[in-house]
Amino acid sequence: MAAQPYASRSPRPRLWAGHALFALLAVALVGLGVRLYLFQNTHAAAMAARSERQQRMTVPISARRGTIYANSHSRTVQLAASRQVPSCFADPFIIRDDELWDVCETLGPILGQDPRDLQGKLLENRQRRFVWLAREVGEPAAEAIRAAKLPGIGLLQEWRRYYPCGTLGAHVVGFVGSEGHGLEGTELWADAALAATDGRRVVRADAARRAIWSEPEAFVAPRDGKHLVLTLDVVIQGYLEQALADAVATYAAESAVGIVMDPRTGEVLALASVPAYDLNAFRYTDQDQRRNRAITDPYEPGSIFKPFIAAVALAEGVTRLGESFQCHDGLYRCQSGRRLRDAHGYGVLSFEAGVFKSSNIFMAQLGERLGNERLYQAVRSFGFGAKTGVELRGEDAGLVNPLKNWNSYTTTSIPMGQEIGVTALQMATGFSAFANGGLLLRPRLVRAVYDPDGTLIYDNSYPLPVRQVLDSNLCRVFVERVLAQVPTEGTGKRGRLEGWTSFGKTGTAQIARTDGRGYEPDAYTASYIAAAPATDARLVCLVSVRKPDRSRAYYGGVVAAPVVKSVLERSLAYLEVPKDDAKTEAPADDDIAD
Repeated sequence: MAAQPYASRSPRPRLWAGHALFALLAVALVGLGVRLYLFQNTHAAAMAARSERQQRMTVPISARRGTIYANSHSRTVQLAASRQVPSCFADPFIIRDDELWDVCETLGPILGQDPRDLQGKLLENRQRRFVWLAREVGEPAAEAIRAAKLPGIGLLQEWRRYYPCGTLGAHVVGFVGSEGHGLEGTELWADAALAATDGRRVVRADAARRAIWSEPEAFVAPRDGKHLVLTLDVVIQGYLEQALADAVATYAAESAVGIVMDPRTGEVLALASVPAYDLNAFRYTDQDQRRNRAITDPYEPGSIFKPFIAAVALAEGVTRLGESFQCHDGLYRCQSGRRLRDAHGYGVLSFEAGVFKSSNIFMAQLGERLGNERLYQAVRSFGFGAKTGVELRGEDAGLVNPLKNWNSYTTTSIPMGQEIGVTALQMATGFSAFANGGLLLRPRLVRAVYDPDGTLIYDNSYPLPVRQVLDSNLCRVFVERVLAQVPTEGTGKRGRLEGWTSFGKTGTAQIARTDGRGYEPDAYTASYIAAAPATDARLVCLVSVRKPDRSRAYYGGVVAAPVVKSVLERSLAYLEVPKDDAKTEAPADDDIAD
């Protein structure tokens, strides 16, 4: 049989191949559809989030912390303020892998960081759109970053704290930490009011991080902090700080504290502790320098405490003005059997002279007449043994032992300013009662708080009475007949002012051992507290110098009285308080021991 022509052969093999190919394509399409369906249902949220990260940027808007002001006559002066500084950030998401090392290698030296550390940080945050790389980079570094034009690297302005007056008022103002929260001083006390709340701006961007449009509904405005006005006067604060620093240097002392108050209102016009420190460099100072000794370090006051007990003795009627006291030529055997000595061997002293000549024997006899219960009530009534409530954290309440722990030695120790611990602020606050008619006021450091727009929201400019501790007439007579004689006839002659009358009290106290066993050898606190003018006191000033070199001087009338004199004279002249004393020459200071 003849063979069939080629064209007439069966086409089935080619049809089968076409069908197979079509089937494979169909299976592939079905598989892709299934995978797309599964992918859409399984990974939809993740992919949407990825798309959102690519298109959406959240940019923080730094808010400004409130300013702290002090006073100087009729104007205010900034003690703590905020200024804008550049900070460096990255958008790791848009930095390509082949660009990453070059970016880190260029940026590392500018920021002072190891490029490998930068690379690690960017890799750890690869999917994020915003990461801080360095805060407060400084303007030279910022210029270098701008010039480099690195992909995914940018700068934002942030508010940062600085202190225009450096050391002035450092122990009152305090400082903030790296996170912007107050750590000490009024920065800490008023942190909630001063604190700012950052805002944010959300924008849509393309792949190159170019902004396309903002999202108004996602915008959160920054909220600036409130402003604080302190009672401090920067001029008087400067006088006090300079005088304390000079005294520490002159007498090679360990430290010194000082306070100037307005006794009519309780406002603290100056508060200082030496050694001081620069608020702009607080990180490089030790804790001892930063301690506000005026409120945190109680000490035995010594003879500056005597007026409180003497005045109460008058008020309780256990003695009278002009009464004579036998002081036994400087050696007295107390009712308890304790032997007491005076720095000078006095015979008979009047009540007035017993105070302004600072006789321990005279004061011991007043203590024996009052007894422990009335002594205890006197001490507590002036606020000793309790915090004053001033606007600072860390205030110490001082040390007043419970009455049940007092004994016959306490009866003669308390009137001399022993067996008790007081802070400088407690002393100045209590002494102010002699200057304002016997009214104990709460000391104040904050005068007002304002909203960022300048609206007054807290007015603290009024006196805050605590209690009436002495009759006003008794106070006036006690000042005129007793305390006003200290700078003219008593132990405070070197503290007598030129042109103004004053009244005060000196003190030289031994420093107790930390283990409670007696006193350190040759270790003293030299103090003087005074108010002026005597007839209508505008200022009270206390200065206490700790551990002056005994070979140079250590009596309060020598070490501390001239410091108070300097501060009061300069401050009264600055405040334009009229002079009321024509006498300019003080009598010889042949009796300065206390």
